[in-house]
Amino acid sequence: MTKKHYIKIASIIKDNTISASGKMLPSINKVKLVSELSVMFMRDNELFNKHKFINACYGGDMIAKYIK
Repeated sequence: MTKKHYIKIASIIKDNTISASGKMLPSINKVKLVSELSVMFMRDNELFNKHKFINACYGGDMIAKYIK
């Protein structure tokens, strides 16, 4: 991976972080994060397997069609 990949991943994480006011820590929208990372990886590598990536992210047999 190159610097541009790390910058894009950081941007995707930032865009999917929900900032809460007060004393709560920020949280991540996991569904959207996984989906956007999948899009980035598919654009970078035509052999990228979205279904395997989603299953790995969720630690089980996640149905990829529910992740847009």
